[in-house]
Amino acid sequence: MSFANPQYLWMMPASIAFAIVFAWFATQQRKKFEKWIAPELWKSIIPDFSLAIFKARNLTLALAIFFIAFALGRPQWGEREESIRSEGMDLIFVLDVSNSMLSEDVPPSRLARAQSFIKKTSAILANDRIGIVAFAGSAYMAAPLTTDFGYIAEIVDSLDPSVIAHQGTDLGQALDVATRGFERGGEDDHKTSRAIIVISDGEDFGTSAKTAAQAVKTFGAGFFTFSVGSSEGSPIPVRSENGILQNYKKDGSGKTVLTKVNRELLSQVAEAGGGTAFELINPEDSAYTLAKQLQSFSRNSQKEQRQVTKIDRFMYFLLAGIVALFVNLCLGHRKLFRKSATLFLLLVPFFGSQPAQAQTLEEYLNNRKGVKEFSKGDFDSSAKSFDEAKKTDPDNSTLNFNEGTALANGKHPEDAIVHFQESTKKALSQGDYDTAAKSLYNEGVTQLENKNLKEGYDRLTKAIEMAKISGQPDVEKIAREALLTAIDKQKQQSQDKKNQKDQKDKKDGSGKDDKSSGSGKDEKNSKDSKDGKNQDQKNQNPTGVDQRSFKSGTLSKDVAEGIMNDLSDREKQLFQHRMKEGKNRETHHENDW
Repeated sequence: MSFANPQYLWMMPASIAFAIVFAWFATQQRKKFEKWIAPELWKSIIPDFSLAIFKARNLTLALAIFFIAFALGRPQWGEREESIRSEGMDLIFVLDVSNSMLSEDVPPSRLARAQSFIKKTSAILANDRIGIVAFAGSAYMAAPLTTDFGYIAEIVDSLDPSVIAHQGTDLGQALDVATRGFERGGEDDHKTSRAIIVISDGEDFGTSAKTAAQAVKTFGAGFFTFSVGSSEGSPIPVRSENGILQNYKKDGSGKTVLTKVNRELLSQVAEAGGGTAFELINPEDSAYTLAKQLQSFSRNSQKEQRQVTKIDRFMYFLLAGIVALFVNLCLGHRKLFRKSATLFLLLVPFFGSQPAQAQTLEEYLNNRKGVKEFSKGDFDSSAKSFDEAKKTDPDNSTLNFNEGTALANGKHPEDAIVHFQESTKKALSQGDYDTAAKSLYNEGVTQLENKNLKEGYDRLTKAIEMAKISGQPDVEKIAREALLTAIDKQKQQSQDKKNQKDQKDKKDGSGKDDKSSGSGKDEKNSKDSKDGKNQDQKNQNPTGVDQRSFKSGTLSKDVAEGIMNDLSDREKQLFQHRMKEGKNRETHHENDW
């Protein structure tokens, strides 16, 4: 047995390791569960849970991963013999590697652009055999006809002026080498399936170029020329082995040599060979142009080759993996887990936007323990249990809310405020506006009890707005009542302090001697004037209640109007029944159960 894709086989031991680790983890969880609930009570608490199904589901998942990984490795055994016959044509590229091809008038250089053109054409004509002839003052067969594209690309990249000692541009000799290359490497007599492509700047071809092109026409091969370079002229750079520019090529008199493309000569050569001349501007576009031209040539069946191949057997293991995965899904463990999570939800209401099935067993047990301790009045232990539950689900805003409520009732207002703020932050980030409204309310009440009036008013105001957004009229109502009660209590305290101060001032003034009659007269007049002003104010405000406005930077318009209306009604009631009603409403915390 062998594998065509052995790089995927690492997934097989990984699936085995996954099964072992998961089994160990399940055992540890079971031991923790047994510490809190006796095994004989499991069926009554989680009636739909089956430990056997739980283990079977994890086993089938591991098997599915194992078999699918084995299939990805493409296991093979057995052999069969195949006959391969392809259709194509023979192409020989005749590449000019003279010094003038190093000119950089077309970036990166004439030679580099020609090399790119040959490689792109070879990639498009994958079924054709391709050969390479390099020429300058002489010519040689750089690569015989082959379908090995990697080999062709490697040969093309290695060509430069240094591969030919005798410089110049003898196209006639190059075409003769190409023609003999067809005869030496050809596998049939269909000459119309052959073509020669010349790539050059057209300089110094000599007199033999046209004659050689006519010989190509007589031979019966297709003929194409591609001119590369600019007609403006460009110097020939001389570079070191590291590619650093040292100078430009000069003639015998010391003048810099300028090379120009000779498109007219290349067109004449193409015409003599019965072919077509093109300009090599963009290598990719030129490659598609040549491929389109070659579509009219007949593709001959190449020699039939017999090849022995190994037989793929991956489909059996892939089928086994799919069956294991299907069984895993049919066991319905996810459905049972959802049922048990719903049972937890009914036993202990759990506010928040997290789905019930996301609650882990450890989180459920700690939360349940905290609820029991809270109901017994052990608020410190309750807060610790909620904190333990929070370790398994740190992003659960409800657990922060529960812990804050326990701390507030346990007379730890500073810690409670921190947890309420954290609960609000997490709830808002998760879009859970219900929990955010309750957290703001509890924080506001705690802030007021901790004598932080400004923060308390702000949190209660935000709780009212958040309750309206989340559609919780009960929370909005108690938050509004708590805010009004706090404002009334503050006003009452201020009034009591003022009355005490007035009584003290009156007592201190009674021990003093009366002033002179003149002063008494002035004092009487002043008193009469004050009485007159008070009478005017009384006429303007017959109820005797000061018209005050409640301002808060965080109140919206509708919330502010609602509070002002409630304040107005409450002040009237306080004024009319101040001597009858002395009770202050008790503020309370909203619990999460």
